[in-house]
Amino acid sequence: MKHIKKETSEPENFTRWKKRHKEAIWKDLSKASENGNLKSELREKLIAEQLGMCCYCEAIISLDECHIEHLKPKGNSIYQKEMFSYGNLLASCNRKESCGQKKGKWYSPEMVSPLDENCEKRLTYTLDGNIIPWDKKDTLAIETIEQLGLNCSKLKDRRRSIIMVLDNGGNGLEAVYLKTIAKGILNREKVWPDGFYTVLLFLAELYEIPLPQ
Repeated sequence: MKHIKKETSEPENFTRWKKRHKEAIWKDLSKASENGNLKSELREKLIAEQLGMCCYCEAIISLDECHIEHLKPKGNSIYQKEMFSYGNLLASCNRKESCGQKKGKWYSPEMVSPLDENCEKRLTYTLDGNIIPWDKKDTLAIETIEQLGLNCSKLKDRRRSIIMVLDNGGNGLEAVYLKTIAKGILNREKVWPDGFYTVLLFLAELYEIPLPQ
């Protein structure tokens, strides 16, 4: 899970809409048409912030193939005040067996969250594409993997295929390629169309290949 740095401000239209609709519920946002579709504008902003990747699984997502995800679920009465908080909003893929669709109303303050700068240190991989906790005793990391379906067959197969393509023991062109891909992702360049940035980190760390940060 790649750390998402929410450094950019929310869209101005979204801010203005919230001020004008203080009693609104989430479905009201879909009806908003002030200066265009607010929900699409918001999704676009979130995708750009996440370097084009799903907030949980890191698969590449598009404007039409994702949804706005609430880290603290809007369906839980405890977090109603966070419903329109930009800091609680992410963009997730629409895969039914994983990520935001699978997560539903589940949330734990101790879960592995993409908004936590330490999230990349709590999860790692095996060479067959399985995602596992760095610390076997990290029960919330285990629960996060299960609740988000991060080891569903489609995700595991995609990670395994990436590892098979790039894994050459850290030798030769693969090491150079890993560096190029990592730099491209961070610079928002389309040199690697598959996402899954932390899979690249896994291989780089495995073979002690320094990558740009």
